[in-house]
Amino acid sequence: MQILSSLRRRGAPQPTPQQPEETVRPPDFIDVAALIRDYDPAEHARRADAYFAQMTDPTPILRKPFANVPEAQEIMAGLGALLPALDLFGHCRVLDFGCGLGWLSGALANLGCEMTAIDISPTALRIGEAAFLASPLSNGRTIDWKLFDGTRIPLPDASVERVICFDAFHHLPDQAPVLAEMARVLVPGGIAAFHEPGPRHSSSPQSQAEMRAFGVIENDIHIAAIEQLALQAGFARLELLAYTRRPTKFGVAVYEQLIANQGDAATYEALGRAMMQDLADLRVFTLHKHGETPRDSRDGSALDATIERVSSTRDGNKLRTSLRITNTGRAVWRPSGSTLASVNLGVRLVRTDGSSDEPSRLAVSTVPVAPGASVELQSEQVVPENVAALRFELVSELVRWFGREI
Repeated sequence: MQILSSLRRRGAPQPTPQQPEETVRPPDFIDVAALIRDYDPAEHARRADAYFAQMTDPTPILRKPFANVPEAQEIMAGLGALLPALDLFGHCRVLDFGCGLGWLSGALANLGCEMTAIDISPTALRIGEAAFLASPLSNGRTIDWKLFDGTRIPLPDASVERVICFDAFHHLPDQAPVLAEMARVLVPGGIAAFHEPGPRHSSSPQSQAEMRAFGVIENDIHIAAIEQLALQAGFARLELLAYTRRPTKFGVAVYEQLIANQGDAATYEALGRAMMQDLADLRVFTLHKHGETPRDSRDGSALDATIERVSSTRDGNKLRTSLRITNTGRAVWRPSGSTLASVNLGVRLVRTDGSSDEPSRLAVSTVPVAPGASVELQSEQVVPENVAALRFELVSELVRWFGREI
């Protein structure tokens, strides 16, 4: 972060986490550790489902992140930090763990992700799926809704590229096996992202009220312990995200000084302290699995290519063109075909009046094409007299057109 790096450069003292205050617990205080210990996993699952079953109107939850102004500010700030950290791309396979009514699954599906939504509550899944299918925003998008049995994520090994867990991890009675399951279903190099409360969550008035009324788990999040569990589960590292949920206001002169890195040390220090104090009861973090899975042609931003005409010969109205096509992007091209993200060569006949029809398709390769690799192929086209030019361009089917002739 710019604020913290500025603090370090200027030698200002680093912000320190807010220390918990000594409080006198009321007689009816709920000890979350005892709550977890006193009931078996089946009872915790039953209580979680009962929480959703007792709802007379699920609309406020379904309206997230825009259910009300204060909550919208909190959620949108968190998503603003999580989305770039997740490094999503079109048709990315994403697991929404602890999806509840699936408001976030729906939002990510509408962004073009291939979503799997799982929750331990069958009632929540039923309400969420019905609401998603009824929404005009879904517009043909799909979500795979699955029930979590409390032990195993119902997906094959290395089947998703991202996991998102938004305000759900603190409801778990046992974090270690879930982290191991997340690592199992993620591809090498996959990312799991979390938006959770902090280490004093169970003691807050709202958490106490929830546990007292519904018997659900409102556990504390101790990030050092989670880091150790994650490393044991197969993740390579944990990264905490520092960001601001509430903007700091400045006049023009001070603002210009700050962005030019010319502000005074006290102002930078105050900014850093304000940010970290704001995050004292929040833990937003990512877990990164060992290894790497290259991007493929589903990621339109990683696609680029050169198309070189090596030679051309004409026989009457037939034009034969030898082409050399080089993958100059960052994505592995999927083999040619008609399925999502298969890469084909489009051939467009441009008439003398500038008009053209939908390009015809030629197969580029029957095997994946890695970045830096080249493919040579032949194009043979019947060229009518009213055709002025032949244009070549690549297409990742249902993703985008790309490539340039050289």
